[in-house]
Amino acid sequence: MRRRATIFCPYDTSLPEHALAQAHGTHPVVGSPDGYRHSPPYTDPYAVCGDCDLPLPEPEDPLVLHFGQRDLGKIRDTVGDWGESAGLWCTADTAVAEVRDRGRLTDPLTGRRRPDPSSPGGGRGVWMMHQFCDLVKIRTRPSGLVVRLHVALE
Repeated sequence: MRRRATIFCPYDTSLPEHALAQAHGTHPVVGSPDGYRHSPPYTDPYAVCGDCDLPLPEPEDPLVLHFGQRDLGKIRDTVGDWGESAGLWCTADTAVAEVRDRGRLTDPLTGRRRPDPSSPGGGRGVWMMHQFCDLVKIRTRPSGLVVRLHVALE
């Protein structure tokens, strides 16, 4: 059963043009002081998610920490089973942390919806990353995931 819903998403029109173009691509209808109109750049949400799964550029000078089971303490053994590498670096205005692992995501909206706090299945970690960080980028590779967390330094 489908239900109709109307959701209002306010955007600052002084944002850069590319940011506004992305917003128009994810909204079927856009509004202005003159009224509402169809958004011609609107596209299928799954196509938008696919565009967001392009490889991330390599950092200029990262500190990359490769780790395995023998290198970590007992508590980190589980992470060592799944983890591939971790890195930290700063740009002029942002601290960035990256983790590469053999994980998989089946839901392109993972972390975008608030999970049930009483759920025994977890699902709170990625949601919390989105709450604490200024930007979260997740990319799928053939061998697993790349997760980058960005936090503004100012």
